[in-house]
Amino acid sequence: MEQITLTGIIVQIINFLVLVGILTYLLYKPVKRILNERRKKIESTLKEIEIEREKLEKERKEAERNLQEIYKKAEEIIKKAELDAEAERTKIIREARRESQQIIENARKEGEELKKRFILELKDEIVSLAITIASNILGESVKPKLQERMLNEFVNLVKSEHSK
Repeated sequence: MEQITLTGIIVQIINFLVLVGILTYLLYKPVKRILNERRKKIESTLKEIEIEREKLEKERKEAERNLQEIYKKAEEIIKKAELDAEAERTKIIREARRESQQIIENARKEGEELKKRFILELKDEIVSLAITIASNILGESVKPKLQERMLNEFVNLVKSEHSK
């Protein structure tokens, strides 16, 4: 076996240090530079992701706000439509009541007119019958003044009987 000598150890140490220096110069600095570039690229990508996340968060909040506004407007439209429908319903009911009152009033007036006409026709018929009966009883034609007086007496009699 070989003997380990002090000179051999020193030469080995020098060789090792030279090798470390060459490797450092040739490998360490380029690897360090590549790692630094990679780190910077990762940091840049992370910043971009963070900016994009913040942007998306703002857009989400804006979309939520818009959605809330849409719901609020829809609710207002529904309430307004309900109020308009209620007002229209009330108007239609009021108009229908007014028309029904008018129809009732017209029917009442028509009934009154028919009643008056019927009474007048009935009076004329009664007077005519009364004159005919009176003429037959008296055997002569009744003079106009007498006819008028008899008519007035009969009408008064009918009124007094009708009032009771």
